[in-house]
Amino acid sequence: MFAFKVLILAASSVALAKCSYLAAPAIVPAAVSTGVSAQTRSQDSLGNYRFAYDIVDHLGARNGRSESGDALGNKVGSYSIADIDGRVRRVDYVADDFGFRASIQTNEHGTASSNTGGASYNPPLVAAPVVAAAPVAAYPVAAPAPAIIDSMAKLLAPGVPAYGASPLYGFARKA
Repeated sequence: MFAFKVLILAASSVALAKCSYLAAPAIVPAAVSTGVSAQTRSQDSLGNYRFAYDIVDHLGARNGRSESGDALGNKVGSYSIADIDGRVRRVDYVADDFGFRASIQTNEHGTASSNTGGASYNPPLVAAPVVAAAPVAAYPVAAPAPAIIDSMAKLLAPGVPAYGASPLYGFARKA
């Protein structure tokens, strides 16, 4: 009986070994580029600093920024973006005691400078037609009757339950 078990074990081992040769080769995924980035940072004990970064994504679009500043709050820097469709924008800026000032360079559609402040529109002057005013008719108007009697009747009438605050109505007497 032992020999039969050994024979079955050996046969199954050979069968399993043959199956591994028939299996499809393992698929190794190709390396996918997700882009690259680089950055630098530095700061001294006086508060002066400098940093920069640059990112290029897997499609080739690029953006970056660099800035330096001092302990007094003055800053000089720039940032840029370049899309894969060819649009490029770069902004150089300065922030100091005189405020924030930026200079923008771009090739984006619709951003070309033009002298829009010099444009003017002068429509032709047309005199308005003169129309005689209609006469105003005076009709007698009856004055309304005095409402004093009606309001006094409401004031002197016995108390009626109503919503709202009232210091005289609705308080129970304590015995």
